[in-house]
Amino acid sequence: MNAKGMYYKFASSLDRISIKNPYMRYMRIILGKVKDKDYNMASNKYKVLKNRYLDSAINNRDWESKEKRDNHNDIYFMWLQGIENAPDVVRKCYFSLMQNCGSRNVILVNRENVFDLVKIPDYIIEKYESGIISNTHFSDIIRCKLLIDSGGYWVDGTLLVTDNKLFDKCEKYRLALPNFAMPYMVNNWFLYTQTNDNILSMTYFMLTKYWEENSTLFDYFLFQYFERMSCEYYKNEFKEAYIVSSNLAHKLYKKYFFQEFDIKEYQLLLSSTYVHKLSYKFDLEKTGKTNNTFYDVLIRKEI
Repeated sequence: MNAKGMYYKFASSLDRISIKNPYMRYMRIILGKVKDKDYNMASNKYKVLKNRYLDSAINNRDWESKEKRDNHNDIYFMWLQGIENAPDVVRKCYFSLMQNCGSRNVILVNRENVFDLVKIPDYIIEKYESGIISNTHFSDIIRCKLLIDSGGYWVDGTLLVTDNKLFDKCEKYRLALPNFAMPYMVNNWFLYTQTNDNILSMTYFMLTKYWEENSTLFDYFLFQYFERMSCEYYKNEFKEAYIVSSNLAHKLYKKYFFQEFDIKEYQLLLSSTYVHKLSYKFDLEKTGKTNNTFYDVLIRKEI
């Protein structure tokens, strides 16, 4: 299947999603409607960013000579407002990580400790504190710098972890990341890297360069555009990476989350993937049935 075919298959699946939250509305509108126009628009945005930022990154590759060190011990999980103030879905994801991290060290990042853990340019901090950079896009920058400096794992705040085997698998690789529909190709809700990883370092360089020059967001998937450029530039390293299936990870939320709970279906899900990408951005009253759904059992109750 070619790139457009992959894109259309992904976009069509989004047409079946009825959850009325901002992220999924965006995905349905941008990816699921007028597919030729939107695919071409996203591809053109990629080309604009590539023409503007890739050459500068190629000419400043000092990270290539820096130490590449494994870190299979540290897992970063960030909720800036504090886990005690997080939505139920996020708190459940955090507790699932704590239960399924093995002997690894989970580092909870919030507003109180983020700048003790990582150093980023002042202009990034100023634009974040003034509201120019959102929490979502600020977290893109933080995850990059944390893993560049320290290596280890990044687990998104809405990633339900049901087994530690994904972390075990990553120990055989220098890089792990999820795939994504074209024209983005890759995503960042789960990452494993060595310190000073070339792909992540190039992505970070272009991200910070972008925000140094701009005070408006060019596209929601800014990180993914730069991440794709970096993967294509370091194509041999990307070929050796462990790829986490985005389709399988999204299946629980997209297909089952607000359907009646079925233990057999859940067991099949658990056998197909060790992580499940969820969202907290939904109106529960508009989802229909709320009792004994997958959401009710997995998030609000204990199995």
